[in-house]
Amino acid sequence: MRKLHCFLLLMFPFCFYSQMELPINQKDSLGKQGHWIYYGKDRPESGIPLEGKVEEGLYFNDRKEGTWIKYHLDGKTIKLIGSYVNNRPSGKYKTYYENGVLKSRGTYLKNNYVDTLFRFANTGDTTEIIVFDTQGKVLDTLCYAPLENESIACSYPATKTIAITKFRPNGKNKVYNEDNRVWQEGQFKNGKLWDGKVYVYDRDGILLQIEIYKDGLFHTLLKTN
Repeated sequence: MRKLHCFLLLMFPFCFYSQMELPINQKDSLGKQGHWIYYGKDRPESGIPLEGKVEEGLYFNDRKEGTWIKYHLDGKTIKLIGSYVNNRPSGKYKTYYENGVLKSRGTYLKNNYVDTLFRFANTGDTTEIIVFDTQGKVLDTLCYAPLENESIACSYPATKTIAITKFRPNGKNKVYNEDNRVWQEGQFKNGKLWDGKVYVYDRDGILLQIEIYKDGLFHTLLKTN
């Protein structure tokens, strides 16, 4: 029993201190420090209720550092969770719809998206996946229509806009370019053309060639003239 009493005595101080709330919105000679919360009353132009949260996070020497959270107009629902380094957005981030569903997630570095950016419909379905290089240049894009009766537009690559209607990541699709000409058609697998054709046009919209793909790989080139 003596050991048990000693253990409990050691635990109580720990529990007591772990439940203490640290002060917020503190300043010293170097500026804002620690955890800060901005409410609607602090930023009336935000349109958020007076006691609702606008954003919160950490300061170090008057500069944002670490994780920051921004809120929707209700002042309760999270709109964005992101990281700051020396007062600049840097690192992983997530955005959310007003219903709390994840809207996008990606990585931000030096004012650019890097790595892979995922975008979602408010139902939770993936609508777009964009791959960036370390300088923020788009390398590749996959697009998904969240519902069979919906259409979305995205880029593939960054200089070409395509419209996808009733797109099935695993199934037969016909994809059109910005001039409403067939660009890809056939069987898709995980959003990628698996067995089918890619139509290549010149700047005037004249069909130049047809690329045949099998098992996800280029197979044959058909010239049209």
